[in-house]
Order: sequence, then C-alpha cells, then structure tokens
Amino acid sequence: MLRAFGSIKSSGHCPAAQKQSTSASQPLGLGLRRWHHASSIKDLCQAASLVGCCTFVHAHCLSNAWSAEIIRFSVHVTAGLLLQRRILRCLCRFIGYHEITLSTHGQQRPLALRAAVAEEPLQLAPVTDVQTCEAYKGAAVEVQKGQYLKVINTYGTQVVDFWAMSTRTAKGRLLREIMSMHHSHDEIGKLIPQVGDTMVTSQMRPILTLMEDTGPGVHDTLVAACSHELYEKILGIGPEDPHDSCTNNLHTALAKLDWHLTDDPKYHLTPGPFNLWMNVPFHSNKESGKLPGWWAPPADGQKPGDFVVFRAEMDCVCVMSCCPSEDISQINGPEGTKSAQYQVLQAF
Repeated sequence: MLRAFGSIKSSGHCPAAQKQSTSASQPLGLGLRRWHHASSIKDLCQAASLVGCCTFVHAHCLSNAWSAEIIRFSVHVTAGLLLQRRILRCLCRFIGYHEITLSTHGQQRPLALRAAVAEEPLQLAPVTDVQTCEAYKGAAVEVQKGQYLKVINTYGTQVVDFWAMSTRTAKGRLLREIMSMHHSHDEIGKLIPQVGDTMVTSQMRPILTLMEDTGPGVHDTLVAACSHELYEKILGIGPEDPHDSCTNNLHTALAKLDWHLTDDPKYHLTPGPFNLWMNVPFHSNKESGKLPGWWAPPADGQKPGDFVVFRAEMDCVCVMSCCPSEDISQINGPEGTKSAQYQVLQAF
C-alpha cells in the first residue's frame, strides 16, 4: 500500500497544541479532505484505536458518486498524543491529500503537514494478463472503480499518450466525460502530476490517482496528441498519405471496444493527453521557431521496465498510444518508436 508519512505542527496559535499532557483528554474535531475510499473510515478507526484514540464519536461522510469525499469525524484524544508521530503516521496512511484542520472550542486552526512517500510497493493481484500496445499503434482497456492500471515503458524511452474517459456517464456508447489535464492543473496545483495526485474530469470529478511511478517522474500535460494534420504541416505529406498518429490511434482503439467520443465519424474530438515519459523542457519563451524544438529526447534516469500505476476513482476506459513521431522528433530516443505494455490489477 502506498503510505504517506510526515510530521505535523500547529500553524498560528492553537490552544489545543499548547497542552502536552497525556493524562488529560479533551474532544477535538478533525477535518480530513479528499479521501479515496469510503472504507477508510473503518480503517482509520482501527488504526486510531491502536495508538490511543479513546472513543470514536461521530463519522459523517458528505459524499456523492462523482465528487471527492469530505469526511468529518470527532475523537476524544489528548492534544499531546495528536501531535505525536505515531498517531500521525496512522492518520497520514489514509489521507490522499494532506490537508488537516484542528477544531477546538468552536474554532478551526490549520495544521501544517510535511509528508513524503515511503518506498513500499502496492500489493496488487492481476485482473488481466500483461498486454502489449504495439509500436505506432494504440490500445484501450476498461478499468472498474477501485482497480489499478499499470502502464509499462518496456524499453524505457517510449512516449505513451494516455487518456481516460468515464464510462458511467456515457450516453449509450458515446463518452461524454473525459480526464482533463487543464482541470487537473487546477485540482493539483502543478503542471506534472506526481505520486499521490488525483486527475479530474472536465466536471472536476476524480477519475485517476497516480499511485506509483518508478521513473524520474518526467511527463507532459501540455502538448497535444500528434495528428495527421500535424504531419501534413511539418512533413508535407498529403491528406491521403498513410501516417500513424496518436489522434487516430485514440479513436481506433476506442472503436474496437465500441466506444466513441463523437457521433460524427468525420469529426474527431481529441482531448489533451497525459503524455507519459515525454520530456518537454519549460522555457519562459519559445526558443525555437518550430514546434519540435520544444520536444527533447528522453530524460536522464529513464530505464527499461519503468512503470506508472493509476487507481481508477470511477469506472472508465483508458487509452494508450505509442507515439509514432520519430520522423519529426527524438522524443522516443534514437531507436525510434517502440511498443509498451499494460495490465489491469486489483488490491489483495
């Protein structure tokens, strides 16, 4: 299981934090935001009981199927014990986003939390065999809420354009709710998702959480999926000339599962992808007059077998495309376009 460990300190004056005696207890209210599993309430109770929380008083979950849960609960516990590392570690284990407030005497005080991810692998069992996304092509797979999708950079340098779409809100076989990189920027407050970050849809609902990343963490959320039109512009090929593209791979892979992003086959609606292992250095101004000047070779530290693991926060279909842009960039390294692998898993 992915665990978060850290230390906690009060921010500003907090009467409860002043009392360090373990003999006297007082009721404290804790507000924890954005848990990933409703079952965490039970898990937290069990963990808290092991480290001295006396009485579980109240648990109330303001949840609906499509929004992040907000769980509020109260426990009787000494203020000093709350600030001890042992109880904090149990609390942090179940918090997706480390945002804690302490309520006492009717006032809420923010508590600063410093956390780091422990190097403990997820304990997962296979749901499917390891599948291959062929070089230059795409693949799609359905993932149920609570399952995990592992995407493997088999050769270490292949860029994989990646998408996810909600199947629960689909109208017939038409996918209407998509993972949005732009909305995810607002949600996570950064350009590149890191372990523990949850991507959201265009309706701001959680769809995937990045649980593991064994590489250097270099990915991209800014560059659009390559398309035939892009190759026409850069290479001068004609509209009828054959050339694979991530845009075409996306729609072809979805169609094989009878999913579609538009009911008009002549119009391709292509969401912005999460470009796994794509190295796009950031500059204050464009340093090259040509778009490929933005695209850099694979980042140092990437190695064969690197993988990322996502947890599905809703039923969705995920699509991968082994980017075929070897004739306009070096994003896949000097060897050019290669295959990748993927597998659906579930927790033990």
